[in-house]
Amino acid sequence: MDSFAYRLQRLEAGVVLLDDAGRIRSLNHTAEQLLGYSAPKLVGQDIAAVHPPASRGKLAWILQAAREQQGASMAVTLPGRVLLLKATALAMGEGICLTLYPVDEEPITAATASAPAPLLKLPVSRGAGVGLLPLDEVVYLRAEGHYTIAATKAEDGFCPLALSELEERLDRASFLRVHRSYIVNLHHTSGVQREDGRTMLVTTAAATPLVPVSRSRLDTIRRLFAV
Repeated sequence: MDSFAYRLQRLEAGVVLLDDAGRIRSLNHTAEQLLGYSAPKLVGQDIAAVHPPASRGKLAWILQAAREQQGASMAVTLPGRVLLLKATALAMGEGICLTLYPVDEEPITAATASAPAPLLKLPVSRGAGVGLLPLDEVVYLRAEGHYTIAATKAEDGFCPLALSELEERLDRASFLRVHRSYIVNLHHTSGVQREDGRTMLVTTAAATPLVPVSRSRLDTIRRLFAV
């Protein structure tokens, strides 16, 4: 019978076993390739140390979700590639299994790193997996710390990408940054109104339809909607 260590090395996905504190216990060869370091350099290290600062908040979130037996997946950007991470708690409190899947077909080069790929759909958390929301269903996006809340006509969803990254990757003919905390899909606006001295866009979102407009964006809104 194959040993567990042998079967671990044969897996096509990258697999990293962590203790409950997030330190690397073992990993397979695929994980070494995806993370860009050999096993001797990684074992015993905090998994956060091999992620850029911008990705560590996302990593902490999925590890905590795994500890709470919820499981979680999200995409993170590492130097040279984008990975989908899935975290699952091991039985008997033995730690966490972090599974790594490459989602970019080709490694990101210095030439392409400065031009983020446009988003085709919006990743949102759904249970223990990741759903892909059509962009035309997104009413607006609201910053929530390092992450983003996506509002639709039906419900709100959690997106693991930061608002600043979304602004770079969305079609600016449809999605406009109207406030430091909001990006609005212009096709889902239905009015402009004043409330408590502030200009608000009326949207088709189910939960909270009003979106504030910052003073620096007022002229843009007036030109777009002739108001």
